[in-house]
Amino acid sequence: MKIKHDKPVINQTRTYFCNAYGCRLYGSMGTSTDGYGKFYCRFHYSGNPQINDKITLKIAKNAELLTYLDKCNLPELFYKGDAVTTFFTLADEDVKEGLNNLGLNHLYVKNNLYKTSKNIIVELNERIL
Repeated sequence: MKIKHDKPVINQTRTYFCNAYGCRLYGSMGTSTDGYGKFYCRFHYSGNPQINDKITLKIAKNAELLTYLDKCNLPELFYKGDAVTTFFTLADEDVKEGLNNLGLNHLYVKNNLYKTSKNIIVELNERIL
């Protein structure tokens, strides 16, 4: 049985990561409106291509802080909760301890991973941009 394709099949592998070489952040801003263009993270988007490597290096230097940002935003990927202790509680304790070890305990907001993640983003803006 033959299958007729109305549209050509795209053989390109798609990822959700930034298209800047070496960047490990998610690409959230696109260069086109059809959804098929390249996507970049907030730091590489509309930046000067000549300084992309410098931006990527700064992002890599802040990898530990980015990990805590991921733990705030997606705790279910890092922790297994049970009936007594949820993954939100585990993430909150880990992020609190981690930020304290980095000397950034002023970024932590008790029992509020959302506000903590916003504080981490502000810190990353200051460090990277």
